[in-house]
Amino acid sequence: MLKISLFTVLVFLINSVCAQQTPSEELIEKGKKLYDEGQYDQAIQQYRLVLENDSNYNAMMAELAMTYLAKNSYDSAIYVANQGLAVSGADKMHLLRTKGTAYDALGETDKAIATYKMAIESYPYNYLLHFNLGITYYNNGMYKEALACFEQSATGNPYHASSHRMLALLAARQKMYTRALLSLETFLALEPASSRSNPMLVYLENMSGNYLDTSMGEFIEPFIDNSIFEEVDHYFKAKLVLNSRYPSIIDFRADLVKQTQMLVQVLPFDKLGDDFWVKMYFPFFNAVKQGNYLEPLLYTLLTSTGSDAVKDYQSKNEKTLKAFYQTGSNLSYIKQQRMANLDGEMKLYQCRYFDDGQLYSIGNKNDQDAETGPWEYFFSNGALQAKGRYLNGSKDGDWVYYTVDGNLKSTESYTNAGLTGDYTDYYDNGNKRLVAPYLDNQAQGTVRWYDYFGKISSQVDFKDSQRQGKGFNYFMTGQVSESFNYEAGELTGADIHFFSTGDTSSVYNYEAGQLQGPSRNYFMNGQIASFGNYKDGNQDGEWLEYYSNGKLKARATYTDGEVTGKYTSYYHNGKPESVRLFNAEGQPEGQSLYYNIAGELTTEEIYTNGILVKVSSFDKNGKAYAISDSAEGTFDFTTYDTDGKKMNEGSYAQGTPTGQWNAYYKNGQVSQSTNYTDGRLDGEVKHFYPNGKLKDLVTYQEGQPVGQFVQYEINGKVKTEGWYKDGLTDNFWRYYNSKGELTAENYYIEGDLTGYNYEYSASGYLSSKRKNLNGRVLSYIEFNEKGDTTNYTDLQTDSSMIFRGIGNMKNCEITTTAGMHQGSLTWYYPDGTVSSKKMMELGLPEGPYVRYYENGQLARSGGYLNGNQVGKWNYYYESGAKERETYFFEDKKDSISCSYYENGQLEEKESYFDGDLQGDCYQYDDNGELMIKLIYANNELMGYQYNKNGELCDTIPVTGGQFKVEAFFNNGKKSYELDLLNFANEGQLKKYDSKGQIRIVRNYKDDLLTGVSQDYYANGQLKEEIHYVDGLKDGEENQYFENGKLKKQISWKSDAEHGPTKYFDATGKLIKEVDYSNGLFIAVKN
Repeated sequence: MLKISLFTVLVFLINSVCAQQTPSEELIEKGKKLYDEGQYDQAIQQYRLVLENDSNYNAMMAELAMTYLAKNSYDSAIYVANQGLAVSGADKMHLLRTKGTAYDALGETDKAIATYKMAIESYPYNYLLHFNLGITYYNNGMYKEALACFEQSATGNPYHASSHRMLALLAARQKMYTRALLSLETFLALEPASSRSNPMLVYLENMSGNYLDTSMGEFIEPFIDNSIFEEVDHYFKAKLVLNSRYPSIIDFRADLVKQTQMLVQVLPFDKLGDDFWVKMYFPFFNAVKQGNYLEPLLYTLLTSTGSDAVKDYQSKNEKTLKAFYQTGSNLSYIKQQRMANLDGEMKLYQCRYFDDGQLYSIGNKNDQDAETGPWEYFFSNGALQAKGRYLNGSKDGDWVYYTVDGNLKSTESYTNAGLTGDYTDYYDNGNKRLVAPYLDNQAQGTVRWYDYFGKISSQVDFKDSQRQGKGFNYFMTGQVSESFNYEAGELTGADIHFFSTGDTSSVYNYEAGQLQGPSRNYFMNGQIASFGNYKDGNQDGEWLEYYSNGKLKARATYTDGEVTGKYTSYYHNGKPESVRLFNAEGQPEGQSLYYNIAGELTTEEIYTNGILVKVSSFDKNGKAYAISDSAEGTFDFTTYDTDGKKMNEGSYAQGTPTGQWNAYYKNGQVSQSTNYTDGRLDGEVKHFYPNGKLKDLVTYQEGQPVGQFVQYEINGKVKTEGWYKDGLTDNFWRYYNSKGELTAENYYIEGDLTGYNYEYSASGYLSSKRKNLNGRVLSYIEFNEKGDTTNYTDLQTDSSMIFRGIGNMKNCEITTTAGMHQGSLTWYYPDGTVSSKKMMELGLPEGPYVRYYENGQLARSGGYLNGNQVGKWNYYYESGAKERETYFFEDKKDSISCSYYENGQLEEKESYFDGDLQGDCYQYDDNGELMIKLIYANNELMGYQYNKNGELCDTIPVTGGQFKVEAFFNNGKKSYELDLLNFANEGQLKKYDSKGQIRIVRNYKDDLLTGVSQDYYANGQLKEEIHYVDGLKDGEENQYFENGKLKKQISWKSDAEHGPTKYFDATGKLIKEVDYSNGLFIAVKN
């Protein structure tokens, strides 16, 4: 028996990083074709290309398990079958059957029987399951049990030749020759020319001559009541017709010919009863007799002899043979009714079938042809679809419905007045989705909806199937997210939305289903976000919008939902962003003005009847230039900032964007390139780094991104790759670090994070995966480098996630509710003390954040609002001295940011807006001397200054190509050096103090740190050195005491602590060692 490593199977199933763009259906069909050709290894390779997030993954696993079975890799077949069974899908029966067969092949009979029985519970009328179970029983001498199974399989599919063959062997081994002949001849009629046909024909011939043939098994003690066939068996054994006086109907010398003639003549076709052989075979053989088809039957049975006489007959009597074949339909009579237990006792029921022969329904009708009593309906895969009772053709009592993969779908109850009681719908995990009370076919009372985790998500009162009365929506925490009211099916009155904290987020008012009157929206910090008025469902009158810092964002006037009159927008620093005019139809009309973040007018647009006809730029003095215009709105344009730097260029056709548009950095490089058709993005959209290198690329069609998206690091390596479908993220998105190593894979369906998502370790192995559903986490699994599971959390039952990595030490704990981070998120040090802590609201950080050093000293503090860093963030040295203070607005650095040396001296003062460096950035040495003033615009270094003879020197502009920034202290000593190539760091950065001592050395390639970075104490002693590769810490980081002794040594791999971290005292003695793997500590040595 061939076997392969189960770990190898696991690796291929989980760790495939091949971008699956070939449709899975096509991959599976290719695999099936290779399977049919006996190319099992190639089929397996094809199947493995179907990833576990694919909707056809369950179907692929069924084919894969069967392929392993075919190549005798039974352990692998069982493993794959179990993996497939862990995934919901319509191929459960297929997988269970393969699993049972594999156990049987391994000789594990009890497991095989248990597996088949489990399958039959879900698929009670699947003939192959009964047949396979019968084979297992038969091979283990359990003949009575085997007979019952083969009777079931033959009933389920009367054209399954193997079932008749096994029934024949069981009868023959009990010397019940009539039964054996009926089954054997049916087998040969169905399968006259296979590799099994001739051996069975020989077996039949020996039996017809009363030769005791034991080649198919020794005789066994009879256990079937054979009284109905005893007389025919007597004729058979006596060989009454095996002589020359009894004429043969065909010219072929074989005992079976005359014995069959005799059998057809003397069988008691008039005797009906419950005997299986009577019900199974009498209709067919009686049809042979009544239709005079004995001759074509015999020549069909003799096909495998290869006799010229047989071939000659078959070639000359095709019409007769075709007519004979039609008698085969008589085998199906046994399917029309069958004994079944639908309501607690075995009864005879009528059966109906799909066109392919699979059971569709089982149940009886009354004399008026109306359904009555218990009924069951089935899917084409054999799974139960629905069950319940009928009364005179109408549903009565409880009805239960299932999905094609066997999960409970819904329940309902009926009386003679119709649907009455609770209608309940279920998720595939068994939790309720919907509970709706009915009375007399009308929804009456409170209808409740639930989420996948069983938490109530909504409830609304109904009256006569219309929404009537109060209603509520809920967060997964149980807090009310919205309260509203219905009258006669329409929203009426106050509609109030809440944050998960319980604070009001918005207030609306409805009249007869339409928004009417004032409305207000709030930020989570209580600040007003917007307010205005609605009239007949549309915004009306003046509307005001605000930023979360309380400053005005926009002011507009609406008429019938359209902006009319003046619209003014502002930056969050209070400066004007735009002033635009609109006509009564909501079209731009007249002047539209645009400003930069300093409040300077940069661009003017003029509209006529909604068509742009003129574009102008303005200099610092407010004078218009670079004017482009056309009365028809067809023209090329270029706009500039007040400093004369090009901002945008493109074309309009009758006021609509068309052709290629470019946006520019301050340095003149293109920052974005787009194409428009009829005013919508169409074709490639590219973004670039300031040095001209491609940053990302995606294609648009009719204004939506489609197809592949690729984002690059500045060093040219892929950073992100994924796919869009209908404008939404779709399929796998893969993420890489700046070294080009895969770090994560996320799977999306219609923009929602769904299915399994993967994270990879610094060493490249799969370190964890999460199962998601619509953005919620269902489970979290961690793995070691061998692929073994080291940590498993089921978020459907557990209320927290713990990150342990490959060790058993708690690194992080996150409280959860309904698959979402809710509550505290805490990281720990190896000794169990808190490293950092923040609170989560519906998966987003909210409120204060703190981080500590290992000695308990505060390292960082700040706050979050709605998931964004906001306000002042403070950073501290381990000594407690302040290291930096930075302000954030909506997760971006904003305003002034100051850094300090440990002695309290100002090190750096920067100015930010919307996350970009803007204006002057001052850097000082630890003696308070100015090192350099760097001048930024939109995060681009434009120039620099330094002190010379007590004053700042003239601004030195930064230019393209190779450029070196050099600055000096007022005493003439060098303070700062930086090598640039096309505005990107390329070479070294060196910083000095005013005494001439070098303090910092950095090495760059492609704007990323590389090689060794070094920091020095004022005495020249090395303070810290870190090894970098492509901007990531990679290798050793060494920290030193001022006396030169090693203080701490950290092992890094791709920016994650990986390997030993060692601690030393001031004498150089090792005092502690902590082992890390992929950024998580796994062991401590003291």
